[in-house]
Amino acid sequence: MLRLRSNSFVGEFPHASQNKSLTLRELDISCNLLEGPLPSTINVFLPNLYAFNASSNQFAGTIPPSFGEMQKLEHLDLSNNRFSGVIPNGLTKNSPFWYLNLSNNSLGGELLPKDCKMTELKWLQLHHNHFVGNMPGCLSNSLSLFLLDVRHNNLSGIISDEKIAFAELGALLLGVNRFGGSIPRQLCRKQKLHLLDLSNNNFSGSIPSCLSNNLSWREKFEENSWVPIDFTTKGNSYSYRGIPLTLMTGIDLSGNQLTDTIPVQLGELLELMSLNLSHNLLTGHLPASFQNLTNLDSLDLSHNKLTGHIPSEIGQLSSLGTFSVAYNDLSGRIPFELHLSTFSYSSYIGNPKLCGEPLSKECSDDYTHDNEDDEKEGGLINEPLFFYSFIFIAYAFGFWSVIAPLCLSKNWRRKYYATIDRWTSCCFQKW
Repeated sequence: MLRLRSNSFVGEFPHASQNKSLTLRELDISCNLLEGPLPSTINVFLPNLYAFNASSNQFAGTIPPSFGEMQKLEHLDLSNNRFSGVIPNGLTKNSPFWYLNLSNNSLGGELLPKDCKMTELKWLQLHHNHFVGNMPGCLSNSLSLFLLDVRHNNLSGIISDEKIAFAELGALLLGVNRFGGSIPRQLCRKQKLHLLDLSNNNFSGSIPSCLSNNLSWREKFEENSWVPIDFTTKGNSYSYRGIPLTLMTGIDLSGNQLTDTIPVQLGELLELMSLNLSHNLLTGHLPASFQNLTNLDSLDLSHNKLTGHIPSEIGQLSSLGTFSVAYNDLSGRIPFELHLSTFSYSSYIGNPKLCGEPLSKECSDDYTHDNEDDEKEGGLINEPLFFYSFIFIAYAFGFWSVIAPLCLSKNWRRKYYATIDRWTSCCFQKW
């Protein structure tokens, strides 16, 4: 094991003619100032390497195909360099990789060679490159894949269910590409999914209500991972790893063409910490079921076509640190007596029919009373317990006060029929 990371080493990587090591298993030269190409015969003088980390340097040129001949290499990190060209065929064919990170380079072409086969792969990070085309079908061989991060590329096409059929998937990050079609229903079957980023693509259709089936967003999940993941919440990108990654759960569907209403079932995702549905074409009301999202730290519903009032129940989310419903068609008074009044003007801007603090537009008395009456009526209608209780009481009262005496007492029945006869006779005489 040789770790030389975070120094100020300069120059090029040594060539095979200078040194050869048969015993070196791990080599970490990350976070230095090394430059130039990696030697094409790196497999010759480091044949038994298990892990190689050359990230955060200034290496350039193409990735040596000879990496594919290193039969024991399971961990390869070449991220944050200046590599260009395509991923060599030999690198991903019958490869023992469980971790492959080539992010933040200038790589292009197809995302992976068509004949790729990495059966042990768990972590694949190819974000911030220039890859084109669709998701490769060969990834279906990687049944244990936990992280797939291909954000910030030029990928396109429709994501079929078969291409993301990974039972262990914990993070699917496809943001800032040109994927289209509907959101894959396969995501509803991902019981370990913590982070979902489909932002800034061309997805259309409705948000699948079956996303509420996901266990990681419904209850705590104890599995750990120590590889960092960047995820945008509160308008900023944060890096999560280890325990924080286990605890972090988020959905980002912003910047697409999603339509229809927000599924009320999303209110069942009790462990969700970040939800971003902004910059879509969503309609309808804000679901009152969001009051159940007590762990929610960031909620962005801005730049849609939402209507109706802001449910006062959402104001009970004391954990909410970032909130925005700006640029919709919401109306009524902002629930100023609750947590929602602590957010700035920018959280509500672009809703001409909204009034009350922190907006400068004041609410008239009639407008306020109408808003309160609507909330009361809506709450009454939405309370099935109250409704069915009323039906039961009315039925019981009618039965025991009228029907039951007729069934149990002959005298009551005689008096009842006699009264009906007198009333009928009276009516016909007048007629």
